[in-house]
Amino acid sequence: MDVIIQMGVSGAFMGLVYALIAYGLSQKAR
Repeated sequence: MDVIIQMGVSGAFMGLVYALIAYGLSQKAR
């Protein structure tokens, strides 16, 4: 169970980082 939780947390973290990068690129494009 701990492995599943760890995978979910790491997946959410990567999603957050990807969202921040996409947001930064969209802001820089303008």
